[in-house]
Amino acid sequence: MWLMQHILLLTKNLDINHVKSIIGISMGAMQTFEWLTAYPGFADKAIAIEGTPKQSSYDLVFWKTQAAIINNATENKNAIDLAMRMVSNVGLSNTYSPSSITRPKRWILSCLQAKKCFTNEPI
Repeated sequence: MWLMQHILLLTKNLDINHVKSIIGISMGAMQTFEWLTAYPGFADKAIAIEGTPKQSSYDLVFWKTQAAIINNATENKNAIDLAMRMVSNVGLSNTYSPSSITRPKRWILSCLQAKKCFTNEPI
């Protein structure tokens, strides 16, 4: 419904019937894919940055978990604050990959092997 409202705003109210390009980052990239499929002749080119036309099972679990946390928060300010902190933690788990979490451990191991942990020399 919202996509139809936007296209009507552009075509009827602003008299824009064609654009050179549609650009979107992240969620905007997903909207770029929506525009391309719903109105294929509206733009000459599309640039979708960091987006995907189909969510992976991991993405679906990630977004549904965050939505469930927010939707289950009561109107109580403390509950809402807690829900937002939990959503933030879930978001952080999506920010860092397992390899980035284990990277410091590998750094410490290489540091100990080189016996340069407590010197001013670069590793």
